[in-house]
Amino acid sequence: MQPVLLTHCGAGSNASVQDAAAAAGATGMAVLRRGGRALDAVVESIVVLEDDPRLNAGTGSRMRIDGRTQMDAALMDGDLEAGGVAAIERVKNP
Repeated sequence: MQPVLLTHCGAGSNASVQDAAAAAGATGMAVLRRGGRALDAVVESIVVLEDDPRLNAGTGSRMRIDGRTQMDAALMDGDLEAGGVAAIERVKNP
């Protein structure tokens, strides 16, 4: 069975950021081709998206009306183990 990794840049994104989704997907697939775990592939893909200032995630997170940036993040593994954070600030890759 061949792995499949889907990435997207958010519901409001347009075609100008499709390259970010492609780069994130390629990064995650490289992890899988090396025999890495699916969780690691997803995390590496997310880091690519969070590091892109054009996207509303991580580095590019939109500011609140008070000028601060707060982020939420969550991740679940295939065994239903999960973790998350809410309203964090000054974190590059939540």
